[in-house]
Amino acid sequence: MIAIALVLITYLVIANHHVYAPILTNALIVVNVRIVGCIIYFMKTKQIDAIALITLVIVFVMCLVWYTPAVKKTLLYIG
Repeated sequence: MIAIALVLITYLVIANHHVYAPILTNALIVVNVRIVGCIIYFMKTKQIDAIALITLVIVFVMCLVWYTPAVKKTLLYIG
């Protein structure tokens, strides 16, 4: 899951940075950095439960922000 999230978010940033609002692009970059941090932390501590939970929360929050149709002022529409 962590590897898929990292690849998918990296692809979204690279392929669509010119289309997305700058705040969304920056948010995706921050998420990628945090996921890489989680991978490094896992390699040092081997605490998969904590890392999986942190990554799940990060991806879940980004999905909520990205796909909230009721709110027109989400990150997707700013710009």
